[in-house]
Amino acid sequence: MKTIAVLLLILIGGYLILTESSFSTFSLTSEDEKVQSDSMDGMRKVEVDVAGAETTIITEKRDDILAELDGKGTLELDQKGKTVRIKVRQGWFNWFNFERSELTIFLPENFNQEMELDIGSGSLELKGPSADEPLSLTELTVHIGSGDVSLENIHATEFIHNGSSGDVDIKHLTTESGTFDLSSGGVHIDHYQGPLKADLSSGELNVQMDQLVGDIEVDVSSGSANIDLPEDSDFTLSGTVSSGDIHCKFPLKNQSTESRKIQGSYGSGEHSIDLSVSSGSVNIY
Repeated sequence: MKTIAVLLLILIGGYLILTESSFSTFSLTSEDEKVQSDSMDGMRKVEVDVAGAETTIITEKRDDILAELDGKGTLELDQKGKTVRIKVRQGWFNWFNFERSELTIFLPENFNQEMELDIGSGSLELKGPSADEPLSLTELTVHIGSGDVSLENIHATEFIHNGSSGDVDIKHLTTESGTFDLSSGGVHIDHYQGPLKADLSSGELNVQMDQLVGDIEVDVSSGSANIDLPEDSDFTLSGTVSSGDIHCKFPLKNQSTESRKIQGSYGSGEHSIDLSVSSGSVNIY
């Protein structure tokens, strides 16, 4: 009986392979469809929705937006209202292909409106020209199901991160409103400038700041948050712990540590640092 079942599975698998191969041959995306472009005149938002591809977004001198897909999958580039949408999807059979497709997006370097990045899996890289001349956006939103994201040389009036899992590496991010929501996974940030609000269900958040210029609010259900501040910071710390730890390596004035609370100030006390830990840890150093 087991032998018959195994033979049936082999036959079914062979049939599906042939069917998929035939379907792929019949509906194979043409080379023209793998390279698509559109005008950016009047566009106020760019949406990128990718699963199962290695994506690179390059800024350069151009008037249109261009997307090139190298490998398996389907590429869609269209406009809806004032939004340009780029989407890449893999067929279910391609999930077993360990050779990832590559998506390259060429973005006008003068685009300065909204961008939303949705990464179901795979990887995505977005870099502005330099730390002194960053890519400047009114809003940058990043949704991560899984995979890896690398951001560098970005100025966003509002920055929003929402991660189910996966890893995010950020260098030189300046914002007037930074929000990070981690279900799991990790976020590592170097040279961050701006206020910071983080909610960790699980995972790890590491942030290094060259200058403290805004308030910090961190809520940890589980996981850990590590905030690296410069020595000339000015802040007032207020933290509560249910289970877990809060560590501050700065010598605080008027420090109070009782009833699983910590309070105190450093420097002029200008900016507030509010910490809440249900489980896990927060380190300020």
